[in-house]
Amino acid sequence: MMKATRRFRTHVRDRVAMYARRVNVKVPMVACTTEEVRRLPRLMTGGSKEDEMARAGMCFGAYFRVPHMVYVNLGEHDDLFEVESTIIHEIVHARFRTLGHGDAFDRMCDVLMLGGRFPPRWIFNDRQLRRGAEK
Repeated sequence: MMKATRRFRTHVRDRVAMYARRVNVKVPMVACTTEEVRRLPRLMTGGSKEDEMARAGMCFGAYFRVPHMVYVNLGEHDDLFEVESTIIHEIVHARFRTLGHGDAFDRMCDVLMLGGRFPPRWIFNDRQLRRGAEK
């Protein structure tokens, strides 16, 4: 279990910003505790299953499309590698909104973790990038 200290929250925000720039999405807001998610109006987070799990503190992280926010539940993580993996996972959700969990999604996460970048959407559409990841 990791503590959400000011220094660690700043580290998480910096990593989210770095990965967001790599995948060419606008830098999202970041929430690190369930209290921060609970403070948001339900209409803002969509009232989805992810919203309910995040409010209950039952998940490692979530991406909320409407407020464009990444939630990283620091209380559920045991080490920095887990936090980094969650950040990457949620940023891939932010970039590829229609891509569900599966082999292509895992490959996108692996590419980002190894330092890869994704071009802006106007150069390649998401279907073309996914087709490349499936090979």
